[in-house]
Parts: sequence; structure tokens; C-alpha cells
Amino acid sequence: MIKKGIKEHKVTLTPEDIQIIRDVHDMIINNLDKDLPTLQDLARQKGTNEYKLKYGFKQIYGTTIFRFLIRERLRMARTLIQHSSLTIKQIIQMTGFKSKTHFSRAFKDKYGMSPTDLRL
Repeated sequence: MIKKGIKEHKVTLTPEDIQIIRDVHDMIINNLDKDLPTLQDLARQKGTNEYKLKYGFKQIYGTTIFRFLIRERLRMARTLIQHSSLTIKQIIQMTGFKSKTHFSRAFKDKYGMSPTDLRL
């Protein structure tokens, strides 16, 4: 099946490139509460180029860096809601969301219920 308008980008990745992309993955996981640098800044920090970082990440992990970040923030939030007594406000801060509205909308889109409903 051919998807119209969607172009798959394949990049040739060296072992060093793969390690850089894994380092970015781990950096995201370990800093969910912080703002992610721009793709350009991230590539510069890691000594690679934006194209290789962007398409290499998608090639290895099957999603974009931004979508991965949101997915992991939501996963962490869900775990905290289910297994902690932290307030929703505290969880929002710990997972790097900027507003309750944005968090609640993203959470409901992902899990089909509000954060408050999950806690009940």
C-alpha cells in the first residue's frame, strides 16, 4: 500500500550515529520534566546534523522525537496517577507539560479518559 504525500526517509547510520540517537532517547527519558532543545540545538550538542537525527530517530524508534517525548510524558503521568498520591498539578509539573488544559487534552486523546477519571 502506498501512502500518498508521505515520503519515508532512510538514512545510513553508522554505529556512532546510532549511539548518538540512543543518547538522545535516553536524555529524553531522563529529563521528561524539562523543555527539549530545538532539533537544531540537539543536533549541535550531539555533534550530528538535524537530518540524520530527525530521520535516524524515526528509523530506529518508529516515531518522531516530539511524539516520543509526548508519549513518554503521558506514560509517566499515567504511572504517577495510578501509583502515587501526588496531585494532578504536581504530576503535570513533573512531566513537563506547560498547562493543565494541554495535559488533560493529550491524556484523554491517548487513554480515552481524563486524568481525574483514571484516579477514581
